[in-house]
Amino acid sequence: MFKNLLYNSHATLNCARYIKNCRTVHLQKAACFDQHVRTLLQTILHCHKNLKNIIKHNHIYTNKLGL
Repeated sequence: MFKNLLYNSHATLNCARYIKNCRTVHLQKAACFDQHVRTLLQTILHCHKNLKNIIKHNHIYTNKLGL
C-alpha cells in the first residue's frame, strides 16, 4: 500500500519536473517544444492517472481502518 503511494508520488514529482523543464527550456525554442508536446501530454495524463490512483487507494485504505 505505502510502496504504491511512494511510487505514485515519485511518478508525480517526475511529471512536475518534466513540465518545469519543458516550460523553461523548450518554450524558448518553439521547434523543440513542438517535438515534445505529445510526450508532455502523455506525461500529464500519466501523472493525472497516478493522482487518481493515490486518491482511490487512500480512500480504500481509510475505509479499511474504519475512518
